Amino acid sequence: MRNLVPSIRALRVWQRNVTTYRHVWLSNVLGHLADPLFYLAVLGFGLGALMPPIGELPYMTFLVTGIIAGAAMSSACFETSWASHMRMSQRTFDAMLATPLSVADIAAGEILTAATKGVVSAAATLIIALVLRLLSPGWWILPVLGTVLLQGLFFGGVALAVSAHARTMEALNHFYALFIMPVLFVSGVFFPLQELPAALQVVSTLSPLTHAVHLIRPLATGAVPPSWLLELLWIALAAVLGVWLGCASLSRKMAR
Repeated sequence: MRNLVPSIRALRVWQRNVTTYRHVWLSNVLGHLADPLFYLAVLGFGLGALMPPIGELPYMTFLVTGIIAGAAMSSACFETSWASHMRMSQRTFDAMLATPLSVADIAAGEILTAATKGVVSAAATLIIALVLRLLSPGWWILPVLGTVLLQGLFFGGVALAVSAHARTMEALNHFYALFIMPVLFVSGVFFPLQELPAALQVVSTLSPLTHAVHLIRPLATGAVPPSWLLELLWIALAAVLGVWLGCASLSRKMAR
């Protein structure tokens, strides 16, 4: 169990990844913005013109607040699935183990990088929403970014666990099709959870993305949800679980 606890050295892995990211950040951000912009254009400006308000929110506002969380999840998952798998294949992690870093340090650094990239994608989506005047700037921006950071730790850890077990990079396509996309569509990003079948509503409550959306949507419109503490606690517990899962899976992978 002790081998699964990362040390402060994990920040060195994060620093290494961020230093590399600085050279490609623009193309990376633009790539991750493709999906949010597509959803806004098609569902927001297209279908949204025909949609009635959802509760007290115009559909565009409802949609963009969900997309902020969804974009962060997608970016975090991409980092510790495809990008981490590539570093494993190139034996970058083996080289890191020649230093004082442990496997848990490497895993935690990778997961923290994923969460950071999730925050960057969420911030970029926020900027678009502010420029289009779909949202108004305010105090809520920092707690929203903090929420997607915690959420990113969970999804980054899960994606790293999947990447550690994937024999080929092509196998990660199944992870995207069978996990990322279903979670995106059953977590209240695009439509109210009340419209889902009862069984899917129960499943959706287990997803940290659902609780992140429940936090972000009212915060972004200037309100604090009554259940904010429970929502935040669920996301925080999921973040701990995700980090543990990622560390355990990578440790098993590297021990082979």
